[in-house]
This record gives sequence, C-alpha cells and structure tokens, in this order.
Amino acid sequence: MTTKPSHAILLASAMTFALAGHAVAGPAPQPVTPQLIEAAKKEGKVVFYSAIDLKVTQGLAKVFEQKYPGITVQVERTGSERIYQRVG
Repeated sequence: MTTKPSHAILLASAMTFALAGHAVAGPAPQPVTPQLIEAAKKEGKVVFYSAIDLKVTQGLAKVFEQKYPGITVQVERTGSERIYQRVG
C-alpha cells in the first residue's frame, strides 16, 4: 500500500534542505507555494525525526514555526538506525 506524503512533510522537507545549506541527492524539491502552506496549516503538525544534537534540532524547529505560523513541529530525537528503520 502506498501513501501520499502529507503537505506538512513536503513543506518541512523543503525547509530542512533550505536550512541545511547543501545539496542532498534525492527527488527535486517542490516550490513552497501559498497553496502548499495552507494545506500544511490544515494538517497543523509535522514530526521532525533527527539524529543530530537536540539543541540544534529544536532551534531548526523554532525557525520553521516562526516562518510558518500555524504549523507546529514535534521533534523526535533518536539514533540514525531507528530513523532509517522508520523511513524504510
């Protein structure tokens, strides 16, 4: 069964790549459009799984929430293997 990614996840992915400041191999990012932002606001929350330092991750979450009010970021810090298992 395939599921479509949520709008909030797409928006968070675009923002993460923008904040990271470097290119990552993978699908081309989607433009952040007003329609995408409104759809993400309807969902209301994005979960940010990360293996990086919690303080850094929380800082990124705050920047995201300031840039996109109405979308909260739930930070889930865990090891990279667990994140890989969740994604896989």
